[in-house]
Amino acid sequence: MPKGTYLGTLLKTLRQPSRYTPRLYRLQLIVPTVSGWDTTYYFADADTDITATVPATPISSAGTFVFRAIGINRETSKTNAQLAVDEMLVAVPNRPITFLGYRRKVGELALSGVFDRAVVDVFLYDGANPGQVCGLHSSWIIQNATNRGDAVTFQLQSRWAQLKRQTPGRVFQAGCNWPLFSAGCGLLKTDYTTVATVLVGSTTTAVQFTITGTDMNGRAKGSSTYYPLGQMVGTSGVNVGLVRVIHAQAQSGTTATLTPKSPLPYTPNAGDTFNLVPGCDHSITTCALFDNVRGQLVNGVRCGGFDGAPDIPPVELTFLTEPVAGGGSKK
Repeated sequence: MPKGTYLGTLLKTLRQPSRYTPRLYRLQLIVPTVSGWDTTYYFADADTDITATVPATPISSAGTFVFRAIGINRETSKTNAQLAVDEMLVAVPNRPITFLGYRRKVGELALSGVFDRAVVDVFLYDGANPGQVCGLHSSWIIQNATNRGDAVTFQLQSRWAQLKRQTPGRVFQAGCNWPLFSAGCGLLKTDYTTVATVLVGSTTTAVQFTITGTDMNGRAKGSSTYYPLGQMVGTSGVNVGLVRVIHAQAQSGTTATLTPKSPLPYTPNAGDTFNLVPGCDHSITTCALFDNVRGQLVNGVRCGGFDGAPDIPPVELTFLTEPVAGGGSKK
């Protein structure tokens, strides 16, 4: 027998089956702003796809699914007792998924801000015995989404990593620090949300509505300064669930034409509805136009900005406080 043939036969005889047990991951992407909606991806750290029947997670049902292969990491494994992974990149196919009754590409939803601050829970199954109860592997929050054409890459940050963030002090500036409708602002978004119906002749860059009346503070909604910097959120029709920042507002009688900062992906049809929310330029003047929660106080008293000198200290008076032994602080 030729030497090469003998050696090959010997190695084939001695070859042992792989002892590597693939792990199955179920990624559930949850959008807090859209009640009852989530989407799920299935991955396996294997060289080939794996079909497995797995039990339910706390927010999804059991079933048989195809876990897509992401390849085996054959580098030397290392054990670390500390949680060292604070960020992770996950790439998913830019394919249409069902979103509120419509088929939308993942990249399109990402561009519309649907996944902003969305939660990704990762559940782990043992590939050797996937029918057992799954365990929560980790939990993440989406920080950024990048559309690369055929795939969308999500930059995830661990929930634990957020505990490492330093709590910033007050920034001394003329503009208000608080995002509109945040806890610091004190206003309720529901008090200022208007449901509006699209009129005939609307386009992806100019959406027309009938806008009349005033808000709870007596501000005219038909003013050209009311909705800019605010939001329009599709609640029915072809743009349902999609969000756009309002760039400009033009008023002609009771007809308002709102220009989104970026075009809508689909031309809205007459009868489609949007939730319209006013904007805020974070100036004290604009802040004073809003009432506090349920109109109890003028909201200017809660403004997070400072109206120039002498409220803003000069640079030479800026100091850093740090703890000292025995309590107290030094400056």
